[in-house]
Amino acid sequence: VESKNWNPVLDWSNSNDDLLNREKLNPSEFHQYLTTSMEEDVVLLDVRNYYESKVGKFENAWCPPIRSFKGLPSYLTTHKDKLKGKTLLTYCTGGIRCEKATAYIRDFIQTDLTNGDGGEGIKTVKMLEGGIHNYLEWCKKEGVEDTKWLGRNYVFDARQSTDLETYSIHTTNSNNTEKEESNTNTLTKQNVNNLTFGTCTLCHAEQYHFIKCQAPQCHLILIRCPTTCSTINPYCCTDCEQFELMCQVDDKLLTKPRSACSCELLRREQLKE
Repeated sequence: VESKNWNPVLDWSNSNDDLLNREKLNPSEFHQYLTTSMEEDVVLLDVRNYYESKVGKFENAWCPPIRSFKGLPSYLTTHKDKLKGKTLLTYCTGGIRCEKATAYIRDFIQTDLTNGDGGEGIKTVKMLEGGIHNYLEWCKKEGVEDTKWLGRNYVFDARQSTDLETYSIHTTNSNNTEKEESNTNTLTKQNVNNLTFGTCTLCHAEQYHFIKCQAPQCHLILIRCPTTCSTINPYCCTDCEQFELMCQVDDKLLTKPRSACSCELLRREQLKE
């Protein structure tokens, strides 16, 4: 029986390597890449929105500062030269966005890079099957101690984010019915949470609560303490706070396009980097 800690060194020169010929990687295979093969020719791409990676991401991930998934194609087109000759690993929350991103990269970015004449393109594109959710389920089930995930996983429901302790292990009992059981090898929060993630943008305390900037025509998503800072100052910056006050004096401003606030301008600059 093979040890669950066994991590073979992947042979990048072998074009027949099973991992290199598959588009989807299960959590174990994805973990092998992150553990043994994160070299200069590997790019780990987070295809989620900018605020999702504020509370958690994989080590050494490239996190585009996009407000929504529809902004990813133009971002990748702008930075496509960074992908030349690279092996690209993609991940998202549950795998759906990775499916679309991988298809776009292969159908459009790769074509742009090669110019249809055999120029240097991307070596290969892989995705984490089932996304972060599936990876964290696997980590908890297998008792993985060297998880490459840092922080929490953003989710689109009332919880807003989850950590490794949230995930339960499902097994099948003698009656072939699913049950939950505890795992003595479960990692603690300290093992997976990097405290540089999840920081209130106002008081800088550790926090994983999201709000939208309350200023008209902004709505940037930011991290704020739910009972204090969110009430005291529900704006992303002083530009938005001042614009809100101006709208209270002149409500006609609400019907006119406003200039971008300093936070949004900074995000747009980061799109160019």
